[in-house]
Amino acid sequence: MTHLIHRFLTTRLFSSLSALVVGANCMAGSPLLELTTKEQVFVGKSLAHDQQVCWLAREDGQISEISLRDVTSFRKVNDEFRGLSAVEIRNQLRHEFGHSWEIVSTSHYLVCTPKGRAKPFADLFEGVYRSLRGYVSVRGFELPPPDFPLIAVVYPTEKDFALNCRNDGVPYMPGLRGYYHRRTNRVCLFEDDSDHLAIMRPSCPSTFNTAAVFPNVLRYQTDWAANLSSSFSNDRSDANIQSTLRDTIVHEATHQAAYNLGLHTRIGFNPKWVTEGLATLLEPDGMRENRRGQTPQKRLNQERFEWFVEFAQQERQPKSLADFIADDRMFQTAPLNGYAQAWALSFYLAETRSSQYWQYLQTISKRDPLDSYRAEDRLADFQNAFGEDIDRLEVAFLRFIDDLQ
Repeated sequence: MTHLIHRFLTTRLFSSLSALVVGANCMAGSPLLELTTKEQVFVGKSLAHDQQVCWLAREDGQISEISLRDVTSFRKVNDEFRGLSAVEIRNQLRHEFGHSWEIVSTSHYLVCTPKGRAKPFADLFEGVYRSLRGYVSVRGFELPPPDFPLIAVVYPTEKDFALNCRNDGVPYMPGLRGYYHRRTNRVCLFEDDSDHLAIMRPSCPSTFNTAAVFPNVLRYQTDWAANLSSSFSNDRSDANIQSTLRDTIVHEATHQAAYNLGLHTRIGFNPKWVTEGLATLLEPDGMRENRRGQTPQKRLNQERFEWFVEFAQQERQPKSLADFIADDRMFQTAPLNGYAQAWALSFYLAETRSSQYWQYLQTISKRDPLDSYRAEDRLADFQNAFGEDIDRLEVAFLRFIDDLQ
């Protein structure tokens, strides 16, 4: 009997949510909702929902997944959802971190660091955001601005960073330099004494600067590791720490901007080659500068390029591109090869089929985020964007990369 009551109530709640969302589609914005459980009150806008769960974007940019079985009451608070202002979020950060921390705001960012260190970080984060928007807009695509100010937190030591990882439910391991967390919508990283001023230097690639291998999904009651993108450095020499700090910021800030500008979905399934391909694509300063008359060689991610060339010559199997597009297996079995090929394929598509590439990213981001993304669906979306004959495209792709040497 209790089960039937829960089923009736969740079905009724699902119908009410659906009616509100459909109504909002006819208006300018999404309504501000309040869902109450026995443990907590959630306020925000519905990003997606079905008869089991509702994903809610909170006013500070964090997202929550709520089981409809746990909801005891539900109401519309306002006709239109509005994210908190930079001033309001700054006040929250001040309460969270205290007065020994400095909080610097830019047009799109709030960057929180120990006192005296925030401005160069803020300039770099803002620069990455503007570069991504500029890169996309000059190719004919206008993206809506984020609903919330973007937040980055730079911890003073690895110990402080590791503690935050535990608080976020992130598995910490030596060499982890930073991560973007899709639930909190924050980039978190740390700075050692040897990193001072490193972010103000030009980026230089490091063989060991690669991202961690976590499933690119975000589902109810899953491991928090599934909800983030992260960057690792295994070489602890001073020079490498300096370069990888800056590289980490560029990589994770690109993820953060891409998720908030709608190029990826924060709650759905994103092919890992797509998300990591875009982040590695924009790692080089030459790619983000958008200079006229610049040759493709000036836009190369040299580290990824060299790795892919060696992989293609020694290990890569012929006619394997379809498998790479259809699943994320390579990122688990041979991650360095996976990241290199993600960069190479993304670079080829962005350089030779720019319009189709950006339309393809938007097609994926607009899928129903609560639907699974099967291998055959991933292939179909790719073929709809770039043509049915993937083997033929693979030949052109490999020839393009070979010509860059």
